[in-house]
Amino acid sequence: MKTTEIFVEQVLIGLLVLATGYLPYCNTGKIKELFESKSIVEGAGIVAIAYLLGIVFDRFADTLLSRLEQYHRLKYTINLIENGKQHRNHDPYPEDKFQNKILKDNNGTTEKMNYFRSRIRLSRALSIFTPALTISGLLSLLRDSGQDKDTILVFLVSTAVIYLLCFIIVAFVLKKFPKTEDIDIAEVKNVKGYYKYKFIYVDNFPISSKNKHSKTKFSWWWEPTTIAAGVLFGMMTFITVYYHPKHACVVLLTGLGISAISAWSWWRISETFMKFLMDCYNGDRENPRVNDNVASDKK
Repeated sequence: MKTTEIFVEQVLIGLLVLATGYLPYCNTGKIKELFESKSIVEGAGIVAIAYLLGIVFDRFADTLLSRLEQYHRLKYTINLIENGKQHRNHDPYPEDKFQNKILKDNNGTTEKMNYFRSRIRLSRALSIFTPALTISGLLSLLRDSGQDKDTILVFLVSTAVIYLLCFIIVAFVLKKFPKTEDIDIAEVKNVKGYYKYKFIYVDNFPISSKNKHSKTKFSWWWEPTTIAAGVLFGMMTFITVYYHPKHACVVLLTGLGISAISAWSWWRISETFMKFLMDCYNGDRENPRVNDNVASDKK
């Protein structure tokens, strides 16, 4: 990816974070001033700060969604194997190998790969930080309505604590979600050319099971990031209903809409990106190496 593209992405993410911290302490008039002309020095300073914040918070967003991202990749990989579209080996979906081949060939697909990665990064940032930005917008309305600073500070600190706790739990408390090379498939049966699984274990953790006796199954509903998002939107609803029901509904619904669309986009673009990498590596799926492995698995 070109340096300019990376710089722009980090600046946009940083500006999103800056806006989140700025909104609770300004009224509508000050927000309007942001769109008026600024000196070159002031503009350069804002961009520089936004860039530095973007580097840090891009990594922050990546950590918060790391378990969900890995779960998504594992489910995608298992679906490939179940449908006979990818061979079973030590790593049924070697993404790093796919990307290295594209970069090595440099046949025009590199730009498209970087385009997908840019979309994933921006949609990921929006899905993570839009809830905080929405709360900041609601707090700005509270300021306009004459609420005291202590009330605003309580909500602002609560938001920061929720994000921080979620980060600590994902990064340091929970076990890291396994990778595709850790897949251990047990009791595989071939039924009408398709692979049927009774148990699929990844590092002794069942991520998918078609056995009615299996009681444990991974669910993204109980991931810390998903729970944190629910708590944040619960806080938004409380602020809207209790403090500012007339005008805050627009802010609340806008935040909900942007967050939902961004999360859905991140999920779908990631899946499209995985398919793109595999297609580039395997060509038109007539690659003898893949077909031979698939055929040998079906015997």
